[in-house]
Amino acid sequence: MEESELLMTLRIAVTGAEKVESDTMTVQMVFFGGTAEGLYFTGTIGPGGVDTQRYPAGGKGTLSARYMLSGTDCEGRACRMFIENNTAAGADDGRTEPHIVTDSDALRWMERARLYGTVSVESGSPVIRIFRMPQDVGGSRAV
Repeated sequence: MEESELLMTLRIAVTGAEKVESDTMTVQMVFFGGTAEGLYFTGTIGPGGVDTQRYPAGGKGTLSARYMLSGTDCEGRACRMFIENNTAAGADDGRTEPHIVTDSDALRWMERARLYGTVSVESGSPVIRIFRMPQDVGGSRAV
C-alpha cells in the first residue's frame, strides 16, 4: 500500500489571541506567523495568519485557519501561497482539510491535489503537516 506524501511542515509561532465566551459558544482567534519547509516549498508565514476556533457549549470544536506564505518553490523561483485549513468534516482523528492557492506554475498541481493535514504540538508550539493522499492523481510528483 502506498503511503501519503508529506508536502510541507509548518512550524507555528503564536503571536496573540482574542476570545469571546457566551452561554452557547466560545470563539477564539489565534494569530500566528511561522515557517514552512518541504520538498516543494520553503518559506515563511506572513503577518495576519489566524486560526478561528469555535467551541459550542457541550459540543465538538472546529477550526478554520487562513494564512499567506512567501518563499521559494522547488524550481528555485520566488512564489506566494495561500492556505485555508479547516477541521475535516466528521473527523475524529484530528485531520484537517487544507486548500492551497499559489502563483507558482511548478506548484499549481497542489490546488487540485487531495490533501489532508495533521496538527500536533512540539516543544510547546503547534506544528501542522500537510500530506497528499496516496490515491491522488491530480498532480505530478516530479521535482
